[in-house]
Amino acid sequence: MNQALYKSAARSAVLFVKDYAERHRDPVNAALHLVGVPAVFYGLFQATAGRSLKVRGLGVACIVIGYVFQYLGHKHQGNEVGEVSLIKFLLKRVREASLKRMRSYNWSHASTVDSDEDEAQPVGSGAKAGVKKNGNGHHGGNGNGSHKGRYIMWWKTSH
Repeated sequence: MNQALYKSAARSAVLFVKDYAERHRDPVNAALHLVGVPAVFYGLFQATAGRSLKVRGLGVACIVIGYVFQYLGHKHQGNEVGEVSLIKFLLKRVREASLKRMRSYNWSHASTVDSDEDEAQPVGSGAKAGVKKNGNGHHGGNGNGSHKGRYIMWWKTSH
């Protein structure tokens, strides 16, 4: 394997451990995690590999109880559960990628357009009021004004 890849992986591991240690400093949080994390792993194993419905149900219960313990620990310490932070991070990445794509289509991410009579216009299109323009074909409607409503990003919502 590439040495740069090893260094990158080692750097990521160190950052993960530092972040984990910072987010679990409180003794109550750490104690609840000592119970909650193994309960989740045990529950995952039982829920997926259990032979009977009763054992699988026990696995699901262990997962729920384990996450409740972790949630209570983070609530006590005053920070978020790691999975919530991960989901927020991933959603931020998806949003950034969406905005990048929108910008490549010459659309503004910061504005919303009221479109009662006209379709949404690409930013910088120079379109005059009352002139329908479909941009480069990747946004807007079919050119006949059938899309009316409020455009936020590329989703159409009702008033």
